[in-house]
Amino acid sequence: MNSDLFWRALSSPPRRSLLELLRAGPRTTLQLAAHFEMSRPGVMQHLDVLANADLVSSEKRGRQRWYHLNGARLEQELRWWNPPESQPFSEGLVNFKESLEMDQDIAQEIDIAQPPHVVFGGLFERVHAWWPRKFRHNSDSQLELERKLGGQFVERFSGGGALIATVTRLEDPTRLVLTGNFHMPLLHGVADLSLEPSAAGTRLRFTFRGIGDVPDRFATAWTEILASLKRELET
Repeated sequence: MNSDLFWRALSSPPRRSLLELLRAGPRTTLQLAAHFEMSRPGVMQHLDVLANADLVSSEKRGRQRWYHLNGARLEQELRWWNPPESQPFSEGLVNFKESLEMDQDIAQEIDIAQPPHVVFGGLFERVHAWWPRKFRHNSDSQLELERKLGGQFVERFSGGGALIATVTRLEDPTRLVLTGNFHMPLLHGVADLSLEPSAAGTRLRFTFRGIGDVPDRFATAWTEILASLKRELET
């Protein structure tokens, strides 16, 4: 097993692209070359490097040469680098990486007819009024949002309470960042609220990045929450 040839073959982006194409099944030289701007001889040179590393095999059928991915060679090399006893841990890291990449972004903005310092203060002092009851565990609960770095956004109800999010960035009175699951057990999210003066009073720019199981209705929920904030602070 020649690891040098293996890693040299994988070091080239075009050769990695060829392997990706062959994952879908055998292809002819002409079919593979159609995916590249380089000449057909150039593609064949890359295929020769892959063949020398035993990553692909080929066979002649009539006037055409068909190439196949040698999955056994890939598995052989990767098993050497990732022995069976370490696979559960490495697979867990891969799954975690994939979950991080399955994120969703929400971006909205609204104008509120109040100066920025009033809006910023209202985010904390009037949270119980502007956070809709439909997004609470208990309609009779009380909400509190602490105006400090590390402050907790909590819902308190009879017999206990629930942490909604934590203040992870505070730039008083222009920016508030909350991080937590926002009452969604399979979600980790970051809500970023930035305030700036506008002709109407304050423009609030809101972004939310959710990592995990983000329901489609979540964007609509934030639209309702921001609309409720606007109504409460403008009254």
